[in-house]
Amino acid sequence: MAYFRTAKFAEIAEALSQRNELRPVRMVFVEPDNRREEYWFSLRYEAYLLDEVLPEVERNYGPTPERGLWGASLGGLVSLWMAWRHPSLFQAVGTQSACLTASPTGGDSFQDPEWLTEQYAASARLPLRLYCETGQIEWLLAPNRRFAAVLADKGYPHAYTERPSGHNWMTWRQGLVPGLRFLFGER
Repeated sequence: MAYFRTAKFAEIAEALSQRNELRPVRMVFVEPDNRREEYWFSLRYEAYLLDEVLPEVERNYGPTPERGLWGASLGGLVSLWMAWRHPSLFQAVGTQSACLTASPTGGDSFQDPEWLTEQYAASARLPLRLYCETGQIEWLLAPNRRFAAVLADKGYPHAYTERPSGHNWMTWRQGLVPGLRFLFGER
């Protein structure tokens, strides 16, 4: 919900849509109880989103032909992980300062291996479009650069941006307009 409250994600998307810079999108913001637990390769959280949230949204608002995921830090990790596991459900992923130093058996976001980057490198290219960015003064710069290099090597349609700032909402808010335009802009 910090994207909704702090970054004003929905307001930014609405403004872009009103200027015809964005295709119509439906946004669902999910507040984690414990992001460290839920976003860390959690099968329970995955089931909650896939078996409860998505069906409820589509039951109330109808199905949508295109779905995306977006997250910052550990939210970026879970977004990339779910898109990798369910490429038929999700077509677009936006990440900001994705915590790519993580592994399913680990638990230390400063020292774990870059497991998910390795999975993307080892698997066939998925039908995903990705917008990834990170700050230049944060510990996740090098892992995000390596992930972007994997995307380029595999031929993913993607955009990668570095901002001269750190791991915070001011940085992430700056990336919403270019990210939304790249992922959901009028084509």
